[in-house]
Amino acid sequence: MQEQALALLYAADRLDHVTQPNDGLLSQMARGVAVVCDRYYLSSLAYHTHAVSAGWIEDINRLAIDAALPDLTLFLEITPEVALVRLRKRVEQGERYEREAVLRAVHAAYDEVLARESLRHRVVRLDGVRSVDEVSVAVLSAVSGLVGRAL
Repeated sequence: MQEQALALLYAADRLDHVTQPNDGLLSQMARGVAVVCDRYYLSSLAYHTHAVSAGWIEDINRLAIDAALPDLTLFLEITPEVALVRLRKRVEQGERYEREAVLRAVHAAYDEVLARESLRHRVVRLDGVRSVDEVSVAVLSAVSGLVGRAL
């Protein structure tokens, strides 16, 4: 499948995820629910801008972005080498985005995206190589100001 088609599919899924009347992000937030999701708009920029422009990615995601921009983005940073080791523990052969060359390109793209988008997005970079317990503590620390004592 062409990268442009995949980018469109992700954008459509994101919009659906945001606007579903019963359980979408907007309806959940309207009920006072703290919403946590993985891989939002910045992921599309990192994964797809090697094939299409960042402006196009932004355009196709505009409705979702305008409807629900995150209060906080946590970026769990790991090297492509660590990602490959972790992937190999789960699967023998990775999928399209789980190959070394792609992981290296996406890693570099995230550096560019986070530097550029940090003016519009509150991004906290966390060391994802650390243990699960250490990462959990770092995540709780990063979000504690948003949700107060609810945690």
